[in-house]
Amino acid sequence: MGVDAEEMKRKMREKLMKPQYNVEDLYHNRGFCPWIATNPLFGNITLAVIAINAVWIAIDTDLNPAETLIQAHLVFIVMENLFCAFFTFEISMRFISFNGKRHCFRDGWFVFDSILVTIMIIETWVVPVSMISSGASDGASMGDASILRLVRMARLARLSRLAKLLKAVPELAILIKSIGAASRSVTVFFVLWLLVVYVFAIVCRMLGDGQPIGAQYFRSVPEAMITLFLDGILPGTAAFVHNIIDGNLVLFPIVLFFIFLAGITVMYMLVGVIINTVGAIAASEKEGTQVLNLAEDLRFAFASLNLDVEAAMSLYEFNKVLAEPEIAFIVIDCGVDLAILADTSELIFQEPGISENGLTFPGFIEIVLNLRGSLACTVKDTKEQCKTMKKFIAHSSAELSLQVADQFKMLKEQLVEMMDAMETMNADRDNEDSD
Repeated sequence: MGVDAEEMKRKMREKLMKPQYNVEDLYHNRGFCPWIATNPLFGNITLAVIAINAVWIAIDTDLNPAETLIQAHLVFIVMENLFCAFFTFEISMRFISFNGKRHCFRDGWFVFDSILVTIMIIETWVVPVSMISSGASDGASMGDASILRLVRMARLARLSRLAKLLKAVPELAILIKSIGAASRSVTVFFVLWLLVVYVFAIVCRMLGDGQPIGAQYFRSVPEAMITLFLDGILPGTAAFVHNIIDGNLVLFPIVLFFIFLAGITVMYMLVGVIINTVGAIAASEKEGTQVLNLAEDLRFAFASLNLDVEAAMSLYEFNKVLAEPEIAFIVIDCGVDLAILADTSELIFQEPGISENGLTFPGFIEIVLNLRGSLACTVKDTKEQCKTMKKFIAHSSAELSLQVADQFKMLKEQLVEMMDAMETMNADRDNEDSD
């Protein structure tokens, strides 16, 4: 029940270690329009106008009874034209900024915003101009008023631009992702609710059969389920419980137990799952931000040092990279002790995949992330440490065995030479004695 935070972090790492899509890479390098489109101040102004436009839609809905824009008060006409002009200017700047206009179709946000701006232009400028040119200045002369209402309802599509606020406010994105991640668990709890309601609906239907209270609340099993769900689980159950007490005392403890079971116990379980999910998503998003920043900084630093991020590094190249001030600053800023990272470099390159093929750029990022001092030690880390120590001991034992074998070999050779020398001396001595 719930989500696996570690699995989410792992998938987030794998995704964010790759080069990230940035629409600004498709823009011209210089010019007025690219400068406007990539200006952070202009981006913040656009988000503010989107929020203001969302509020204005509510004001227009409440205070503007006109079917068409040309029938509205001057204030509404001016505001609608200002919004339309700004969003047209904004989308035009982005379109002109593309280095190759066909690239605009590769950007989902641009296509989405273009559709909304087109609808806005049709509603604000095309339809009123068409009405004025045709002499239809009032809604009646345009025919069916429902068509005009549909045109006016089209402005609700602008509210979908509020989705851009998810990029500006990460907390909103965390909540949305949490709802999606917790959907399976929430569905399981709703099924549990349904089972509890169904069982108690049958009990209440049987005990209330033939009584006024049964005819009022439990005339059938489906109606009993609706009554228990709406009046038993949802707020405002006081009148319902009092009626149960007045009508049938036998039903009172059963219904009360049902309220505690379904309305309190299961609800708190559901809240606990959602809180756990939100915590896991928040941790995953925080991890993702750190991974993205680290990957982008290292990729920029590698490019400035003329290093190929696609090429695997050897142990010598790894230590040489760590000696670069730019790389060292990024690693230390991530919370890694540079000295410890350098000391463990030989152990890192003793891994089978790394020792044979070298260390890749994603592997370098993974090592830096795993050696952050802020990480809590887990059973997995202890297991990995044991594996590392075992490999180190095995490697040291193998080297020691080779050294001992070499020493014994040398000793054996020396003993053989000494025995040969002694045999030669004995032979010479025998020859002298015979002479």
